[in-house]
Amino acid sequence: MSQEAEFKPSVKQIVSISISSVKPGHTRTIDDRKVKELAKSLEEVGLQQPIGITKDNDLVFGFHRLCACNSLGWKTIDAIIITLDELHLELAQIDENLMRAELSQLEEATLLNRRKEIYEQLHPETKRSAGNPHAPRQRPSFVEQTHDVTGSSRATIERKIQIATNLEDVADKIKGTPLENNQTKLLALSRLSPPERDTVLKLTQDEQSKLFSLSQDEQSGIIAKLLTKETPTFDSAFALIHKVAVPVSELDPGELDPIFSSPLDLMERLKAGEKKICPSCSSRLLLKAEDNEIVITKLTKRGLVE
Repeated sequence: MSQEAEFKPSVKQIVSISISSVKPGHTRTIDDRKVKELAKSLEEVGLQQPIGITKDNDLVFGFHRLCACNSLGWKTIDAIIITLDELHLELAQIDENLMRAELSQLEEATLLNRRKEIYEQLHPETKRSAGNPHAPRQRPSFVEQTHDVTGSSRATIERKIQIATNLEDVADKIKGTPLENNQTKLLALSRLSPPERDTVLKLTQDEQSKLFSLSQDEQSGIIAKLLTKETPTFDSAFALIHKVAVPVSELDPGELDPIFSSPLDLMERLKAGEKKICPSCSSRLLLKAEDNEIVITKLTKRGLVE
């Protein structure tokens, strides 16, 4: 379903207007590649779909078509004058923006969340909590209708709504960082409590990258240690939680538990399937042999010899 079809009942006749008189709005940015592609098509087959404007010449949809026509030196463009109330107009402009390829993941999530607010304000019966959830719907839910309009999968829409809803209070801190355009990391961040989110956002970009490269359990462990100030720095928390691979050649026999005669003895016994608990450590050491390294989970090399 095209976005223009959403507003067909409110459409008036097609008119030809001056391109310079159209007001595209201040938040729109140009995708030069898309403009060039459209300009080439316009030269070959002309303008097949008019742009949409209000009676005051505010652009509703067709921003890149407008830019392409202008790049070709056209003075006028066909337009559909649309009569919409304020909410329907904002909904139409959001749908136009959602078609832009240059949106970041956070920007798209924010727009989808605002679209949900408007759609459910216009159609409160579509809310999940409204009335009997088992009763047949006369109108599609927000997710279903947005899927039809944008082509995004239902799961993607729901994930992005979660991101926008849970990260609304820290969105300004995320903008302009690598997190802004990484849906996986944004989703992980959105699942944290507010204090946990604040802790992660205080980390450097390199530290955030390290954190999100770990398993969910390891991420939780590091954040918990930072939040409780159990460890003073990210690096110390990372060393305690992350799996550390220690080359056998770097292990000093004097550093081993007395039950092992040498690093090679430790390696051989691990290869045979033995797992040991260090008697002097409060936490269990899970050790295993991989090639010529001993992988120590949950503790650093130092933990092996305490």
